[in-house]
Amino acid sequence: MEAIYIPVGLLAVSSAIASAKLKLTPGGPPNGPAGDKVVRPRESEAALELEVARLRDERKVIAGDAGMDIKVRRIAYRDDAYDEIEAFRDESARYRRVNNAVQGVLIIGALAATGASPSSAKFPPSGG
Repeated sequence: MEAIYIPVGLLAVSSAIASAKLKLTPGGPPNGPAGDKVVRPRESEAALELEVARLRDERKVIAGDAGMDIKVRRIAYRDDAYDEIEAFRDESARYRRVNNAVQGVLIIGALAATGASPSSAKFPPSGG
């Protein structure tokens, strides 16, 4: 049993330490002095995405000004097109989930109304 408990215990402790470290310091390298804080500040995700977009636009301008061959420009365009297509796919998946949820509510409501309508009808008195 010791052969199992000791390695599992060490693995659990090291996983907990690594998890705590990643929770305290997510993302890339620190970009400033720590000051009075325990951890140094890091770039936010939005700032990093903005920097990537700026560098891509800069690359497009350089490729356009350099008088490069049309094949090279097409490759740069395709590279950007794949990113745009992936963003559109993610967005469409979100809208598809919302659409399916609304459609499910409508179908359930229609079935409930159909099922409830015979019970609300008045029957003529029997006996004759």
